[in-house]
Amino acid sequence: TPLLKIILEEKYSLISVGYVVSPLIFLIITYFMYGKEMNMNETGYEFIYEREPPSNSNISEIYFFANGRKCEKEKHGELIVSVMLDFVNKKYLEMREEENEVYLKLNSNYEKIKKDINDKIVLDFLKKKYGFDKFSMKQFNQEYNKDIDYYYVFNSYFSEQEYHIDIEKYINNKGQNRIIAFIGIYFLFFFGFVMLFNSLLEKYDIFLMFISVFIWGFIFSITEISEHNILFNKWTKEGRIMNAKWKNFKKYITDYSMLKEHPPKSVKLWEEYLIYAVVLGVAKNTI
Repeated sequence: TPLLKIILEEKYSLISVGYVVSPLIFLIITYFMYGKEMNMNETGYEFIYEREPPSNSNISEIYFFANGRKCEKEKHGELIVSVMLDFVNKKYLEMREEENEVYLKLNSNYEKIKKDINDKIVLDFLKKKYGFDKFSMKQFNQEYNKDIDYYYVFNSYFSEQEYHIDIEKYINNKGQNRIIAFIGIYFLFFFGFVMLFNSLLEKYDIFLMFISVFIWGFIFSITEISEHNILFNKWTKEGRIMNAKWKNFKKYITDYSMLKEHPPKSVKLWEEYLIYAVVLGVAKNTI
C-alpha cells in the first residue's frame, strides 16, 4: 500500500513521524494521569461485601453507580421491569399472579401517596392507558415495544432522573476535556502547518500526515461516543467508594453462602433486593 511503501522506503521526515506518534504518546500520558482508577487502599474502603443497599438511590442512580455512566437508551427496556417493581414496592401499583400470569393494577389511592414528579408522570400515563383495570406484564411489554408513547414517557423518566445525579461529584472528567482540546489543536495544527510550510514538505509527508489525521480522528471520535468513557475519565474518591459499595452489594446478593449466613431480615427486604438485582443485571442469580 502507499502507506507501507512510504515507511519501507523511508520517504518521510521526522515532522510527519512525530505527527503520527504524538497522539499515541498523549493518549498514554492522559490515561495514566486522568483515566487510571484510584487504588482502593487510597480510598480507605476495604470491605468485601455490603449486606445493606449502600444508598437510598433511584433506578437510574443505581445503574450509574454500578456502571460508571448514565443510563444508556438501549438499556431502558431491561430496566423497565425494575421501575415497575419499584412502583409496586412504593404501593403505587398492586401486583398479583393469576394462572401463571403476573398482573398489575394502579392503586386507587396512588394519587394520595407522596411521590416525585417523574414517578407521577409515568403513573398518570399508565392511568391514561389502563385506568384502574388490571393489565398483564406480558401485555405491557408488547405495548411498550409497539407504542412510541411508551418510549417517550419512559425515556423522559430516565433522562429526568439522570439530571439529579451530581456527575462532577462522582466522575473526574479532566481527561476527557483534555482529549477534546487535543483533538482541536491536532486538526488545526495539521491544516495550518500544511498551508504555511507546504513548499518545505514532501508529498509523502503530507500524505502520511493526512492518513494520521484520518486514523486518529476516528480513534478519538470512538473515545467520545460514550459520555463517560472508561479510558479518560475516572471516579472521584467518593465515586470510587460508591461504585465499590454497589459492586460489593451485587456480590452479596449473588453469593449463596453469604446470603445463607446473613439473610435479609424480612420478605419485604427480599422484594427490595430483587429490584436491585434487576437493575444490577443479576436477577436470575439472586433468585
